[in-house]
Formats: sequence, C-alpha cells, structure tokens
Amino acid sequence: MIRYRPLWETMARKKATTYTLRVIYGMSHATVQRLQANLPVSTHTLDKLCKIFNCQIEEIVEYVANNITSNVRDLEGALKRILAYAGIERTNTIS
Repeated sequence: MIRYRPLWETMARKKATTYTLRVIYGMSHATVQRLQANLPVSTHTLDKLCKIFNCQIEEIVEYVANNITSNVRDLEGALKRILAYAGIERTNTIS
C-alpha cells in the first residue's frame, strides 16, 4: 500500500499547506483529497510534488507491505521480491 505520510512531513518542514498546493501550485482539490486519503494519484502528480518541494520521491511516498494470509505462493512471491530488491540495493537485510 502506498501512503503519503512523508508528503505531510515534508510539507510541515517547508511550512506548506494544502492551500499552498491548491492555490499557489494549481493542484486540484480532488487531487489533494486523494493524497489525504492515501488513494492512488498519477505519476505526473508525484513528479510535480517532487519539483514543488525540490525533494526525492521518498520524501513524498512510502510503501507499506500488506499482510499475506491467502496462500504460500503469495508469500513465496513476496519473499522473492524482497530478495531481488535487497540484491539491487546491495544490502544484506535477510540472513
């Protein structure tokens, strides 16, 4: 699940508000509401937020994994994705 908690923290640090997004930067009220509700937004919106706040995507969004309770194949797939990500990042987080 994608959450936008880092966006609100970034905005607080930079003393920006939802009013700033809507009035100064022309973001629609609907888009701001989607962000507040952690609903999907376009990559164009994410790019615009990074430009507005001169920051990286990690300062706008965070990924929170869902619990896997359905079957072992889903769990196996999730573990393979984690291992692949760890290999890309060159971190050894799983022993």
